Amino acid sequence: MINGLCIGGRTSEAEKLLIEMEEKGCSPNGWTYNVIIRGFINNNETVRAMELIQQMVKGGSPADASTTELIIDLLCKDKVDPALLPLMQKENYELNLPQLKLKRSSDHSNKH
Repeated sequence: MINGLCIGGRTSEAEKLLIEMEEKGCSPNGWTYNVIIRGFINNNETVRAMELIQQMVKGGSPADASTTELIIDLLCKDKVDPALLPLMQKENYELNLPQLKLKRSSDHSNKH
């Protein structure tokens, strides 16, 4: 249901459903958070995405590869709150980016 709401661009309703779940004692898992976070990013609601990532980490939900991908997406859009990364380290989460190589498009020189 949450996924369908997010696909339909109804992220506020999805977030309300998440809150209802928590109030009724149903702890959301990482997948649930990630779906809503992705919905926020797709709707250019990056501040809300960051807030939900922080809520997820503080609430003890494990950050997984999908969460890392979402954070990278936000980093690429230059929308990451710098306060998030130390929080993740404090909670023993790692942002592990193996094999990530960036090359500037202007680096086309053939120096030998």
